[in-house]
Amino acid sequence: MRDELMVNMVRMEELKLHYLGHERQPSFYNNGSEKSVVNKTLKTRLLIAISSLFGRG
Repeated sequence: MRDELMVNMVRMEELKLHYLGHERQPSFYNNGSEKSVVNKTLKTRLLIAISSLFGRG
């Protein structure tokens, strides 16, 4: 169980780096409002993933 948790934590860090990397590129988005919607969606997905990790334990 502990090994699985460590693997999941590493995956979460990789996801954060992946998404944060995209956030720093303004040309990736058409306008500010679209960016805020995308950020909210990504944050929601990350929260769901984190809560499901701890929910199983």
